[in-house]
Amino acid sequence: MKYIFSTGCLYHLPIEEIFLLASEAGFDGCEVVIDQRFMSDGYLDRVVTCRRSFPYTLFMHRSSR
Repeated sequence: MKYIFSTGCLYHLPIEEIFLLASEAGFDGCEVVIDQRFMSDGYLDRVVTCRRSFPYTLFMHRSSR
């Protein structure tokens, strides 16, 4: 069984900090919520960089808002 952390619950923090917290807490991966920030300049690059920094799975879904 894998435990995945949703970035949506800490949306107010920088994505790098969310990935770090998830890693330190022992989660197996992160679910990245695709919202208005996802389309901002450089955000996708930051997510990709986070993904390279941590050896776990990355799941994505669109926000329902």
